[in-house]
Amino acid sequence: MNQGPILPLTSPMPNFKSVKKFASSKSAKTGKLSAKSFTSRKFASSVEALVREEKFHSAEIAPSSATSRAIMRAAEALGKSAGRELAATTTHPEIVERQILITEEGLLPPGGIPKLRWPAHLSGEALAHAAPRSLRQIRAYKNEMWRRLARQGDSKKNTGAMAQAVATQTAPDSICGVGFGVKITEGQVATTECVRVYVVRKLPKAELSRDEMIPESINGLPTDVIEMPDLVAHLLCGSSVGHINITAGTIGCLVQKEGRQFILSNNHVLADCNRGRVGDQIVQPGPVDGGIAPPIATLSDFVPLDFSGAPNIMDVAIAELAPGAAILPQIEMIGSLHPQISAPVAGLPVKKCGRTTELTGGRIEDMHADVKVTYPNGRALFSGVIAVRGSVGPFSRPGDSGSLIVTAEGNMPVALLFAGDESRGLSFGSGITGILGHFGVTHIS
Repeated sequence: MNQGPILPLTSPMPNFKSVKKFASSKSAKTGKLSAKSFTSRKFASSVEALVREEKFHSAEIAPSSATSRAIMRAAEALGKSAGRELAATTTHPEIVERQILITEEGLLPPGGIPKLRWPAHLSGEALAHAAPRSLRQIRAYKNEMWRRLARQGDSKKNTGAMAQAVATQTAPDSICGVGFGVKITEGQVATTECVRVYVVRKLPKAELSRDEMIPESINGLPTDVIEMPDLVAHLLCGSSVGHINITAGTIGCLVQKEGRQFILSNNHVLADCNRGRVGDQIVQPGPVDGGIAPPIATLSDFVPLDFSGAPNIMDVAIAELAPGAAILPQIEMIGSLHPQISAPVAGLPVKKCGRTTELTGGRIEDMHADVKVTYPNGRALFSGVIAVRGSVGPFSRPGDSGSLIVTAEGNMPVALLFAGDESRGLSFGSGITGILGHFGVTHIS
């Protein structure tokens, strides 16, 4: 990474050896030092400087290095105050990854969601050179899992049918979805390839019958079970926007077609969950944030949400900008978009700016998930969407729906966020390539 420090240095650059020496001292180990003492404050300042320093950003200090271990031990010994202060300093995605090194030892980020540790051999650089599975292979693994789950459900429904839509309906109600992505063992990523099963509640094996257990592997690939009590659509260009009859969502980005410009966001943000009509008013900010007429745009087109049990691919709508509408293509706290689009890859660092949580960073954890999402007017199944886990707290909260997910470096569009499970820190989005292709538009960079 050929870049300088992201934040200005507020203290002299510390010597790594002095930090390691302090971390191994008797006072640090026993935790007798007060968090307000001169030594403690000096250490906290040193840790912050280390994280901001270019060498740290270039990942030359691995999570397993002696320096990193020393920093974490010292932060723990000092009542974890240094780690807490550091986690609160910024949510900039490129700093978030470094904050994990300070807080992963038993320390929870804001929001209380456990950290997910990524081994050095699964870094973004290593994943970029990995040979990805084909979409056909991914679907084959997922469909096989759906077929096995369907046998746990009501076998009297659609007997003999093996189509995905049928399998998802006959699977037990406790199953929220199936995906393909990383396997997590004791808070750490074990591999970037597994078949993931999302459940309402994760129970010990001792409480499950043999028929209720998730297979440990599918065609030789390991499986993982992820608890996700309820996945809901987030209803509250980084800025607040909404159909005149909803609360508020987020402007994803501006797109264009034949000289006309449109706002890109979700159906449930711009089209009121199928209730909207072409020509309806779109206000900015959204109604709950005080938005009133005249409208910033009018609804132009949307993909209807299907609540019958058939799979949805995207929750998306576009609204044409009104004459004189003052919306710039740059995204708040992110800037201009890259003209190229990035394919979703497990482990890829990403970021977004939304109406509620503003700028947050995370990594793609599932690159092809089938999940059920709860809307005000029903539950809808989505197929082939991505899942992102926030690096520090939730990646999104209600009101962030419609946010554009982009790469942490380069601002390349990846997906459009539409739902999330705040309690587990997972957010879901549909790939941007299919969305742009559906409407025949291009994003404005």
